[in-house]
Amino acid sequence: MLQSDPSVEAVLRNDIISQFARKIDSVAINGGGSNEPSGIIPAVPSGNVVAMGTNGTAPTYAKIVELIKAVDVSNAMGGNPSFLTNPKVIAALRTIAKQSGGAEGNFIMEAASDILGYNIASTTLVPSNLAKGTGSNLSAAIFGDFTNVMLGFWSGVDVVVDTSSLSTSGGTRLAFFQDLDVGIRHGEGFSVIKDIIA
Repeated sequence: MLQSDPSVEAVLRNDIISQFARKIDSVAINGGGSNEPSGIIPAVPSGNVVAMGTNGTAPTYAKIVELIKAVDVSNAMGGNPSFLTNPKVIAALRTIAKQSGGAEGNFIMEAASDILGYNIASTTLVPSNLAKGTGSNLSAAIFGDFTNVMLGFWSGVDVVVDTSSLSTSGGTRLAFFQDLDVGIRHGEGFSVIKDIIA
């Protein structure tokens, strides 16, 4: 504020926009906390949740195939289905063999960005802090048609400029608010694993 350099303002604006976009993506993936809508993971029907084990376990080729099967059996394979997970799971998929013996190097994920012809994307916004049984820090993987995720915005970004909270140090606090909702058009169009050890 003292320098009033337009380039500094541009950096600040870009940071704010980036943080808002990440929060919206995070809520769309696994929202459901206080003052936030539910996302994909909580909306997946129980029949489309693929369980790895009592306390979670490492990913297997069979379970990845089961993710695809869950959506296919629900007659919801429309659009362009793909996988979404986090970097920990991607690393595991690239180092775990499809079968228990033989065919060295025949990993679950051999191509740069797909499994069985379906694209796979990675983001740290997919949780890696889930719990099941005695397992903790478990990761999720999602399969489905992401065009089924609907975002509704009821306002622009509201900015509150608070000059009193930090007045003794000459600071200004900015608070940002936006009203939006996440809707999953066809919950059966997704399948999810919530207990991957990676």
